[in-house]
Amino acid sequence: MALSRRCLLPVLLVVTLTVVFALHGAAAGSEDDVLVKTPLGVARGLVGPGFFSFRGLPYAEPPVGNLRWQAPVPKASWGPNVLDASAFGHCCMQPGHWSDISEDCLTLNVFTPQNATCGGTGAQLLPVILFIHGGAFVNGCSRERVFTSDFVVNSTNTILVTTNYRLGALGTFANDISQGNFGLLDQITAMEWVKANIAYFGGDPNRVTISGESAGAMSVGMHLASPVSIQRNLFQAAILESDPFSFQSPSLNEAKEYATFLGAYLACPENDMACLLSKPAEEVIAAQSKVLVVPWPPKLAINALPWMPFVDGTVIADQALSRYAAGKFHRVPVLVGTNQNETLTFAMDITSPLHNQARISSLSRAAPDGSAIYDWEYESLMYVLFGEHALEVLKLYPPTYTGQDFYTLVRMTTDFLFVCSTRNAALSLSSYGVPVFTYHFLRSAPPHTDPANPPYCSVNNSVCHASELVYVFHSASFFADEGYAFSPADSQLSWEMLRHWTTFAHTQPGRNNNATVPSALWAPFSSSNLASMAFNVPQSSLTQGFNKLNCDYWDSIGYHF
Repeated sequence: MALSRRCLLPVLLVVTLTVVFALHGAAAGSEDDVLVKTPLGVARGLVGPGFFSFRGLPYAEPPVGNLRWQAPVPKASWGPNVLDASAFGHCCMQPGHWSDISEDCLTLNVFTPQNATCGGTGAQLLPVILFIHGGAFVNGCSRERVFTSDFVVNSTNTILVTTNYRLGALGTFANDISQGNFGLLDQITAMEWVKANIAYFGGDPNRVTISGESAGAMSVGMHLASPVSIQRNLFQAAILESDPFSFQSPSLNEAKEYATFLGAYLACPENDMACLLSKPAEEVIAAQSKVLVVPWPPKLAINALPWMPFVDGTVIADQALSRYAAGKFHRVPVLVGTNQNETLTFAMDITSPLHNQARISSLSRAAPDGSAIYDWEYESLMYVLFGEHALEVLKLYPPTYTGQDFYTLVRMTTDFLFVCSTRNAALSLSSYGVPVFTYHFLRSAPPHTDPANPPYCSVNNSVCHASELVYVFHSASFFADEGYAFSPADSQLSWEMLRHWTTFAHTQPGRNNNATVPSALWAPFSSSNLASMAFNVPQSSLTQGFNKLNCDYWDSIGYHF
């Protein structure tokens, strides 16, 4: 195989021996693997149809032993031997369905088209998208099928990087001895790795777009507002899919309170790091899950995301929305949006203190029909959440008085947590001259294209949290063995969204080539033009206004609940 990449080394397989040699700086490889030479060492990746993949690349030392609850230590070298980058690394410690989990998890994956060229003056380096997975800061992994699609690199000449970062109590921790947003610091270290090394894979370190969904989007939003990002210029554009901007980062004292609970469940005295470090990671995760069961709190974020990053004064100087409003953010182009029924799959969690477990369990097993929340429960919840503002909230989102207010709750929480707070962020960012492009994802996918969500999302014509991912990454084929497939209309919508996302990453509107929009039809958002692209079948269209009346009200009382 003859390739044009100067940093790749040719491979000759002789029986069981791999012989590596240089040939005028060009590269070739077997049908199965390919080598790349970087300052960290040589890595052996895989050759796919039209793309290369390098998986499980360590970007930091394993955060184990005394490095637990410490800032990540960048990886200095992969060693004298060739690094096997043919398999994904471990997922970070977490509860749930991943079986291959470990504290030794700080790896990333690089997917690159075979026609990429690396290094040298005048080389045509390709734009890079660094994707940060979601999972409420307690779950998720860089190897998830829905966003490791080769279609992105094959069809758009874009390099895709996915990364792991520490989760849960191992990623967010604070007591009087050790404190830090270690998961966010991991992400920053991954960005620094990309800046230093991606050129050796054919990527342009000066055209890096960080992208994320859910907690990944929250991470991107925090990096936008972070003084660290402003100082280091680690990325040049940002994509945020379904960021609940309304969730306020806990204070340092609140983070310390959670660490105290964690230590109690681990039978460790407060601030006893020797005791905490002696506990197996599995015990930490088990204790973390117990800490999730807390009395009804005054803040939605603490109930929903107890292990989200806290205001540490360094990486997170203040709430993201406050930083945006004050103009204290990294001035890069932003693409941001939400789905139509974001909270359908977890509104039940927000309301769980007002429900007996049987009713919640029943709701989670079947398609929600609205009967699980009665009028008095819904009204009581509004007073618990919004206090003196409850009457106005009830005017905007009145109960049905039929005993079927589940979808009223979904509509209210989707607006408050996602849609209106996203509009608020877009207004602030655009007011400082930053190109901002907003979207709404409206496609209620049939069950055969709904791998990311419970079946009741599509059965009820709903567009749930994460529904857009399989479209953005054109990854339905990865679920073919489970019966998922795109219809022609869904395939067209997926290609349309992927083209918009990657065009945004290529052009970085307002920064390069005088580009102003990701497409001729998608106008930038501003206070005088509340433009938002509505993605749907059979045709997407540019809409105006968001839900102006409701969003104006939420803006007036603020997003601090």
